[in-house]
Amino acid sequence: MLAGGSDGAAGDLTRRATAAAEQLAAVEAVLVDVHRESPRDVLRNPAGLNDALVNLISTVSLSDTAPTTQAVAVAQEVMARVGAEIGKVERLVKTEIAAVNCLALEQEVAADSRGFGDNAVSTQSVTRPKRARPPR
Repeated sequence: MLAGGSDGAAGDLTRRATAAAEQLAAVEAVLVDVHRESPRDVLRNPAGLNDALVNLISTVSLSDTAPTTQAVAVAQEVMARVGAEIGKVERLVKTEIAAVNCLALEQEVAADSRGFGDNAVSTQSVTRPKRARPPR
């Protein structure tokens, strides 16, 4: 199916890429408030895990004593939830996003073999940008 380069293959790539993007957006929505447009929106939308961490750090840093057992428990809970979300991203990268990349490369190869390579981005023509040297 992919070797033929049919519209079905392009549709499959689009569907898979859209599904992967939606899964990544769901993880992002847990980590941060994606609907926040101004500082006042913190009252209108559910807080992301980053807000919980910022508030916890702010509370703990104001104290002259060690963090309370409750603060430590909250920190461990939030970090465990963050770790779970990072795990989801890592799994997505290894599975869904890798599959989307493979489909895209297969379609590119199929397009090149049919003579449409002039308009496609060749993996051989992609070069990495040179990194600027740090000032001395």
